[in-house]
Amino acid sequence: AVFGLLFVVGGGALIWLEYAPSAEDIKSFLGLNVLEGVKSEVSPGFAVLKDDKNADEILLRAFRRDLSAFFRQGGITENSDIQNDVTQLFWHILALQKKRLDNKGLTLEMTSERMCYRDIVPVRENSFSDGKYKIADVSETVEAKRTFRKQDGRVLTVIKSLETAWYRLLEAPRQGDGEIACPNCGTYASRENLIDGCDSCGTKFTVEDLDKRVSDFAFRPDYEVEYAKYTAARATYGRRAGLLIGVPAFLLSLIGAASVSGSFEAGPVMTVTAVLFSAAFCTFAAVYFGLLGFYFLIFPFIQAKASLVFMGKKHLQEMKKRGGRDEANEQKVRRHDALFSLNGFFSDVQNKLAVIHFADNGQAAAAFAEGEQAETQIGAQLSDYADVVSMDLEEIHLNGYAVKDGLQRAEVGAELNLLEDRQGRAVRRKETLELELIKNAGCKTQAICAPTFLKCGSCGASLSFLEGRVCAFCGAERKLSDVDWAIAGYAVK
Repeated sequence: AVFGLLFVVGGGALIWLEYAPSAEDIKSFLGLNVLEGVKSEVSPGFAVLKDDKNADEILLRAFRRDLSAFFRQGGITENSDIQNDVTQLFWHILALQKKRLDNKGLTLEMTSERMCYRDIVPVRENSFSDGKYKIADVSETVEAKRTFRKQDGRVLTVIKSLETAWYRLLEAPRQGDGEIACPNCGTYASRENLIDGCDSCGTKFTVEDLDKRVSDFAFRPDYEVEYAKYTAARATYGRRAGLLIGVPAFLLSLIGAASVSGSFEAGPVMTVTAVLFSAAFCTFAAVYFGLLGFYFLIFPFIQAKASLVFMGKKHLQEMKKRGGRDEANEQKVRRHDALFSLNGFFSDVQNKLAVIHFADNGQAAAAFAEGEQAETQIGAQLSDYADVVSMDLEEIHLNGYAVKDGLQRAEVGAELNLLEDRQGRAVRRKETLELELIKNAGCKTQAICAPTFLKCGSCGASLSFLEGRVCAFCGAERKLSDVDWAIAGYAVK
């Protein structure tokens, strides 16, 4: 009994020295830090981050705030604050969604907070340059709630996003005495000379597009982050459940052992030792079996969604396999286009899908299609998208890539979560898409995300990306694939 007690005490001391918790760890264990943040709906005790460490984090916070204000107000106001945060093309996409909401008599209120999930870095950024833009692919751990509300104040539905916010930030590179690169062709000129458009390629854009702007935003799962949150929740709930089970068990065992200690044929020291050791043994057994029951019977209900997704790590392993295939195809593209970014490519596809789902006419919906087949396929879906008021990209994968007959061809699979307003009733549905995208083999990575106009190669008129393939002035057909990825095939599965 004495040896066992020394073993337990000594072992506990060694563990404490090896893994000595900080004051914050102790506060988290006891639940004393709840008042310092908010209780996450995924994992308890995680903290809200109120401070920004750099200019990019300031931009992300301002963008989320201004986006909420933009969708909450009635109508589309020119020169709204959100236009200071986003590129022109992304502004057009947001305006299309806002117009759809207005037509449905809806407003969208979004609240969001940056969260700190233990060892997960809250804002993760990958920066690079494609020679024409300084690009940052950013992911941010957030908790957000989007409330769709009717004009009379009734709530249509609420979407909670306990996920990762994904952004793409663009900024025109600079050189020398403040010369700035044209976002389309890369020619350097002074800011003043670019006010009326680029003299080299004719691209027109606002001067503000030369500064850092958000060109893409979405809530999408990051399964590594989600699994880390899930395991952290298991540990947090497990510790507290162990504490709730262990303390009463120890006290009851101690009382029980003490009540029969009079029958021990031993001295006082051995009797006390035997009582303590018996109470400790019973407590360990109670905690062990109690936690087994907690993890298998109670915890799955506390985190029903996460438990179904991550039980046995099967879904995580499948997502890793898909991610591995994406990375392998990314390397194929990079052998042809060394600056290719998979996240940037996915952002580009998402923006095109947003235009298709929120467009109010076939011409706008086919803005990024090339060829009559793609326009016909997209046009056939417009009636199915007439009630869509929100589109979230659940999954997207690069399934294949090849260069053939002077074209780059990419096969993309996407799963979307759509929210529809059907005569005042909220309907959520999933959509699975298979896309074929093409781009000229000589067109390497380009961030065709900010300028919304190109110059017609026939008559020189300014062409909007959102006005379809044909020049309204001379009838010449614009080939989007010469400057950007164009949709050549669009199939709903």
